[in-house]
Amino acid sequence: MSYVRTIALYLVLIVCVRLMGKRQIGEMEPTEFVVTMLLANLAAIPMQDGAIPLYSGLVPILTVLGSELVLSGLILYSVKFRQLLCGKPVILIENGKLMQDNLRRTRVTLDELTGHLREKDVLDITAVQYAILETDGNLSVFPFPKERPASAKDAGIHPKPQFLPVTIVEDGFLSRENLGRAGKDEGHPAADGGRWEQGRVAGKGVRQMKRSWIGFVLLLVLLAGGIAATWGMAKCHEPIARDLENAAKTALQGDMAQGEVLMLQAREAWGRSRHLGACFADHTPMEEIDALFAEVEVYAAAREETDFAAGCAALSRKVEAMGQAHGASWWNLF
Repeated sequence: MSYVRTIALYLVLIVCVRLMGKRQIGEMEPTEFVVTMLLANLAAIPMQDGAIPLYSGLVPILTVLGSELVLSGLILYSVKFRQLLCGKPVILIENGKLMQDNLRRTRVTLDELTGHLREKDVLDITAVQYAILETDGNLSVFPFPKERPASAKDAGIHPKPQFLPVTIVEDGFLSRENLGRAGKDEGHPAADGGRWEQGRVAGKGVRQMKRSWIGFVLLLVLLAGGIAATWGMAKCHEPIARDLENAAKTALQGDMAQGEVLMLQAREAWGRSRHLGACFADHTPMEEIDALFAEVEVYAAAREETDFAAGCAALSRKVEAMGQAHGASWWNLF
């Protein structure tokens, strides 16, 4: 069964990675890195411990997947939300000068910066027009035009200065901050082939992202399944624990026959609920309850009232604790 579990979890992880997009495999944003680490750890737990139900490993994985799809949709749809989670590119070198405040803010030392520059075959900081720390941690380096390989300097040509491009429409939304930097007014996007639509700028090929709805639906399904499982476990375990408690009390009062009837009734109900519990609960306490039922049946056959009552009481506590362990409470949450 360990082989089947491993194959199943492997296939689920492949589907998760594919749904989250190809960028998950290459350069990762902070949220993508966190999701990758979580998926790997969550999948390893049910692979290593056969006592943990496969469902208990799949639910956290699918919950992380749903959350990632929702966050990805929000990141693509909202510029502010994207900047909050992923940050913004930071200029570390501008026109050959170090931006000391930005270096301190990004906690990049001069040694680290020069090391990255050497990786880009740049030895002189004054030859760099822009060095930008991207949101994925990579450093983009743009030397002055005259310093670039096979540059205009070698040909005796004096090119015009270049500047960083400014995005004024991003994901269908107008950036008024960048629009001001570009020296344009709000009528410029509409005059350039776009049109205003409920506060957005809509142009050719602009479509709303729909994949995030998969995440919303997945999270709702998992929430509904969790509520149903919690309700089902409580519905099954409460009468079992009550019958066992009554069996213990009845046996201590001298009515061993009625106590045995109540115990067998609880045993039958436990057998029906065990299939549901095996999907959601840890298998170890379930096996302990099975062993206790076997002991209690031996005490009943031997007519040992004290041991029978003690065993039923212990079983009642075990079943009740198992139901509480999967109930909706602050104790289980924290």
